[in-house]
Amino acid sequence: MIGAGRNIVKNDKRFFREFFKNARKFWFKNLIILLIVTLIGSLIWIIAFYGSKFIGESNGLKVNSALILYILIYFIFIISFLIFFTFSIFFLVLKNLSIKESIIKSFKFVKKNYIETLSLSILVFIIIGLFNKVKNPYFDIIEYGVLIPLFILIFTRFVLGFDNKK
Repeated sequence: MIGAGRNIVKNDKRFFREFFKNARKFWFKNLIILLIVTLIGSLIWIIAFYGSKFIGESNGLKVNSALILYILIYFIFIISFLIFFTFSIFFLVLKNLSIKESIIKSFKFVKKNYIETLSLSILVFIIIGLFNKVKNPYFDIIEYGVLIPLFILIFTRFVLGFDNKK
């Protein structure tokens, strides 16, 4: 989808052919990056869960207070570390980089555009979160058929626009 998004942004009519070409070319590297992000995200979850549990129990906090503490710790870890992986897959596909190079490029890009990246990420999570609250198959169709491709297109445009300016 990212390669097709690049072609749409650049007004190139070959986006369907590129979709399948990029899917074949980048699927394994994409999988590796997703596994790295999943492992780091799981580690963050464990730290936030057990950290808030330990702090909550040692300070005699009620469950609701400990839950707020968990959310706060989790959010802080996400915005302070995991956010830097946001564009790894985009750089992998858009710039045809190696896994390591795309992660490094993503870190540098997010560092330069941290507030914009954070704002976009929060907006995406809020919109998807609201859609997930509604238990209706039509909302799932809209989410996966419209919203996810739209967000990929926005993030692709964001990377291509800002990366060429800086």
